[in-house]
Amino acid sequence: MHLLLAGVLSAGAMGQVGSAPQAADVPPGPPAAVDIDSYCHTLLQNDPHAEPLQKACISSLRNSQTMPNYLCEMNVMKRGGGELMQQVATRVRVIDGIDSYEDLKIDGKRTRNQSALLKGNWSNGELRLKLLAVFKPGSQPRIHFLRETKFGNMDTYEFSYAVASENNSVWPWTFDGKTTYPGYEGTLVVAKSDGHILQLVLRVTEGIPKEFPVVFLESATEFSYVDFKDGTGLMLPFHVLIRTTMRSTLGIRHEITFKHCKKFAATSKILPIPAE
Repeated sequence: MHLLLAGVLSAGAMGQVGSAPQAADVPPGPPAAVDIDSYCHTLLQNDPHAEPLQKACISSLRNSQTMPNYLCEMNVMKRGGGELMQQVATRVRVIDGIDSYEDLKIDGKRTRNQSALLKGNWSNGELRLKLLAVFKPGSQPRIHFLRETKFGNMDTYEFSYAVASENNSVWPWTFDGKTTYPGYEGTLVVAKSDGHILQLVLRVTEGIPKEFPVVFLESATEFSYVDFKDGTGLMLPFHVLIRTTMRSTLGIRHEITFKHCKKFAATSKILPIPAE
């Protein structure tokens, strides 16, 4: 999960501002040695509200190891100072946790040049495993129950979480070759009945060097269940709102929507080796 800023020529982003993704930017899943069920049941032990949170943790970490390949339509509206700065329409394809883009249109013009997204701050990678920021073993999240509430017509629990910069291993920020791992915090809304994650809010709290042009970032992601029509399905983002404040005082807002997500399988063809 990377945040990159204009002028960076490598790495990807996950709900942050940045550039085009590369394979090296896939957030690591939980170590194979970790017993997911045992680890997740240590969260909020003896708290009467813990069970839905523990279910959310288990599903997030298991999905990080078994997530299928899939394709979604994505639309992005980028605004700065109240003015529309950029519109992006594309199909995002996620293969082995790496997202790439096809049929890319920027401000209505078709392009194959993904580096065009470097013209200013850009958000990509929203379909990756953002929930590892909360649940990845080793992050040592400080989690607290906040309240019982409603999300739409669903009964839910809302939790707060915080991860110190020294425990951040999944959300690096890079600018002009320099990388930092900021501390972050936020809230998580889960369904009481089954632990499905409905909303994740993530904001930076500390650890941003003075030479970085970003001083604040907040990402609010809403999830819904996608039925792949083959007996399987997945909770995926369908709406993301990202607010960024630059040192120049310019506020940048990305609104991202996903629709028509479907699973796909890669195909291959074996060709005979020509005789010498």
